[in-house]
Amino acid sequence: MAATLNTTELTTVASMAKKLGHGQKQVEAWYCTFRDLDQNGDGKLTTEELRQMLLDCGQNASEEDAREIMDNLDHNEDGGIDFHEFCVFMGGTAGGESETPQQMEDNLLNAFKMIDGDGDGYIDFKEFKAFLKTVEANSAKQTPDNEIEDTFNDADTNQDGKLGYAEFRILMGVDEN
Repeated sequence: MAATLNTTELTTVASMAKKLGHGQKQVEAWYCTFRDLDQNGDGKLTTEELRQMLLDCGQNASEEDAREIMDNLDHNEDGGIDFHEFCVFMGGTAGGESETPQQMEDNLLNAFKMIDGDGDGYIDFKEFKAFLKTVEANSAKQTPDNEIEDTFNDADTNQDGKLGYAEFRILMGVDEN
């Protein structure tokens, strides 16, 4: 990965990768995203940082919207999303054990709502691209626009120019086409 991680960060990533059963490169990508979103560098995503991410993705997110997402992701109820909770949200497992089907569904639905900037129940290309660009904003690796468009078009199985929740589930690898 192009981003440079210090020894402590590499240790954190290796430990989390082992705990969650994911490859180190995947967890490293999640860590870089988490670090970019953690604007104050305290190791937790606050409601305001989460709200800012939603706004950066083009959503008209209220503090209440961010609080609702926070409440669903903050499993240890300490008022912030730590890196472990972020990994669980991104597709990891909690404490080395598989997420319950309900936790997985809640996390997936929250991710869908986060990307659906106008709240119409669909993710259009503009929302999809804005989300990816926001997540990659401080990353050395940027996905080219043509790859974003190809990914979106492949996921848009009914070719209506938007992703419904069922198409999003396929894109995220939860369901098969």
